[in-house]
Amino acid sequence: ENSQKDKTSDVFPYLSRIEKSLKDQGFTARRADNADIKRLLGVYYEQNVTTEKFEDYDGERWVIIGD
Repeated sequence: ENSQKDKTSDVFPYLSRIEKSLKDQGFTARRADNADIKRLLGVYYEQNVTTEKFEDYDGERWVIIGD
């Protein structure tokens, strides 16, 4: 039986092959980091995509810790 961890670890070699294939064909490729994913989701959900930093939680910028 394949566990979730096994399935996740199988993804990375597959992604590496895709990335190499793209680069071999002359494309520039890199894996998305957290900021890239947030930017894509911002576009998808029609949020402001001109911001410098995307919040992890809606309204996070309004929380003041220790106040």
